[in-house]
Amino acid sequence: TTGSAVQSIKSIKMYLMKTKQGESVTELKQIEGLKCSAAATIDLADIERVRVVHHLTQFETKLVSKSEIKEYSERGFKTVTPAKLSEDERGRYLWTVEKHIDQGKGMIQELKKRGLERKEGMPDHVFVRRLCTEIPKHIKYDVTKDMQNYNKPPSHAFKTGYGMCQRYCKVLIAACRLYGIPAREIFNVPRMETPLHPFHPSAHHSCVEVHLKGAGW
Repeated sequence: TTGSAVQSIKSIKMYLMKTKQGESVTELKQIEGLKCSAAATIDLADIERVRVVHHLTQFETKLVSKSEIKEYSERGFKTVTPAKLSEDERGRYLWTVEKHIDQGKGMIQELKKRGLERKEGMPDHVFVRRLCTEIPKHIKYDVTKDMQNYNKPPSHAFKTGYGMCQRYCKVLIAACRLYGIPAREIFNVPRMETPLHPFHPSAHHSCVEVHLKGAGW
């Protein structure tokens, strides 16, 4: 390990412990110049933080310090204990190429074509963060053109180059499950831009939850 890499790792750990915004460990891209190899040395389970989730949107999850719990509770967040999955439960949210040959083989091929396959030794949270960052570069949001993917396996979205929120979910879920990371689709209420009505039940949105060691869903 080079001296610069060691220094980068120390800086990342200091950032995680001092941040006042409560970003999760997977938001490490906010640190300018961060290298994936440096992030790979950090395990979510090693960070002593408290998990909070917004009571209405349900998908807004943050890792915050204990001193910030009161502040976040006033903003609509509640403290939750990270869920632990049994082997049977993990099996429900994982795929194998053998059992899901039609969807699995095609997805792995499309990921490899774009250099998005999981590298050896890459932690779960680093792989997921990378997919979230890179998939939109290959699949553009277009509700109308997403119809080309209708009744097709998730990997087909890479071929058309278009998708909508549910399509992005199917792609990310398939990729995660095939590489051993439990994942599932959830429906929620996203934040709106209007200050007086930040949430509206008619504005449904699809997102993905992944299960990470030390953080739960």
